[in-house]
Amino acid sequence: MASTPNSEDWANERGKKWLEHLDATEKMLAPVDEPLLAALSLDGATRIAEVGCGGGQTTMAIADAMPDSAIVHGFDISPELVAHARSVQSDSRMSFYCEDAASFSPVGAQYDRLSSRFGIMFFPDPEAAFRNLANNLMTGGRFAFAVWGQPSANPWMMTLQAALREEVEVPSPEPDSPGPFRYAEVGPFMELLERAGFSDVQASQWVDLLELGGGLDAKAATEFAMSALSISDLVKDDANAAARVRAKLLDRLGAHEQEGEVRLLGSVHIVSGVKL
Repeated sequence: MASTPNSEDWANERGKKWLEHLDATEKMLAPVDEPLLAALSLDGATRIAEVGCGGGQTTMAIADAMPDSAIVHGFDISPELVAHARSVQSDSRMSFYCEDAASFSPVGAQYDRLSSRFGIMFFPDPEAAFRNLANNLMTGGRFAFAVWGQPSANPWMMTLQAALREEVEVPSPEPDSPGPFRYAEVGPFMELLERAGFSDVQASQWVDLLELGGGLDAKAATEFAMSALSISDLVKDDANAAARVRAKLLDRLGAHEQEGEVRLLGSVHIVSGVKL
């Protein structure tokens, strides 16, 4: 949010930071798994790849929903996140691999499902990356990707950024550069997928309240935002600015606290289709 990550960032410091706050982040994002898995249509699936699997929580949700005879492989560029996923997996049908989805090859045969929850917005060469993903999906196979919708439809992130912008200069990302809102305009993203070799590309929108940090009050949610979401990147060398941002965040998030939890709207595009 405070800076634009790329694949190299995720393989190094950004992946380590995600792991530090994995439980809180996964609790916050877990509601997106349900519409994503519904779009995958897992009935009859036998080989599934989860792209940008992180610590493996969505991979585990896929394993819980798929037939007993199926297998699921999780791929991520962060060695720390892959090591964590391997350490907590409890289902022999799951395997995790530290590989870049932009260039990986199937472990065994092609997959009949491809899934990703917020793991495809950071490719340096998206055209090549999505062609590679399409090549790894068998004919007749299905995919479903979750990407963030418009910034204005995601107050959970924009509320934080507004507080930050009042105190420090936040660089604006270049158009179509890696970042969380890279595919907020879903039409061009669907066209990109079709050029890459996917067909019958469709998009639906999921909108609901997200619990910031997975159910934290305003004070704890402020600390989560300051550390997990990289706000600290822009204030780490200025203690006074950090204190002012923290105070503004506490005030803004306090206005969204309900029953001891900060809840803000999130909007997600669920983009799905097939390989013909």
